Amino acid sequence: MKDDIFLVDTNIWIEYFRRNPTHKNLKIIKAINELEKNCKVIICGIILAEFIQGLGKSYKELSARQILENHEFLSSSKEIYILAGEFSRNLVEKGFKTPLSDCLIAAQAISYGIVLVSNDPHFKRFKELKLKFLG
Repeated sequence: MKDDIFLVDTNIWIEYFRRNPTHKNLKIIKAINELEKNCKVIICGIILAEFIQGLGKSYKELSARQILENHEFLSSSKEIYILAGEFSRNLVEKGFKTPLSDCLIAAQAISYGIVLVSNDPHFKRFKELKLKFLG
């Protein structure tokens, strides 16, 4: 399991850093702490941008931003953006409105063969995606 790589989605990080813990949130905290202890947890540009977009300016938010910025960063190539566009187009043709950001995250995880950790049901639409669903 030490060699496993996990890309953690924005919605999981939001729950992880939530100010008022809930039962769902505590389950996520435990799962992420376990992954960070036993595996490699990474971040990509769109996830980092989405998370920072929603941050306030308090000490806790600044700490959260610093923690995320210290994770290994997964870069994107032109091919990943092309794949994301194809995913989006194909899903729209099937009647599924899926955020382009989710298509990009899925394209990155699929292209690099890594596991995406999320609780967003949109990701269940990507057949080739290795998904650890924390829902």
